[in-house]
Amino acid sequence: MDEPLTYTEHFRQFLAERPAISPNRLADELGFDKANLQKIMQGERNIPQPKRGDFRHIMLKYGYTDLPLQNC
Repeated sequence: MDEPLTYTEHFRQFLAERPAISPNRLADELGFDKANLQKIMQGERNIPQPKRGDFRHIMLKYGYTDLPLQNC
């Protein structure tokens, strides 16, 4: 059985499925530093706990429905 994805892995999957989303626009929409977002996208950093709700909102806004009910 597959292990559950972390919240950050869900975010990277979300981006992989939506290559037309601009990272710079996404950072602006999230109110998040572009350099830190790039590190998250590259797997060098995890999404900070306080920002997970913002990331969740954006993923749902753009149609990502595979999010877990709890923050992982």
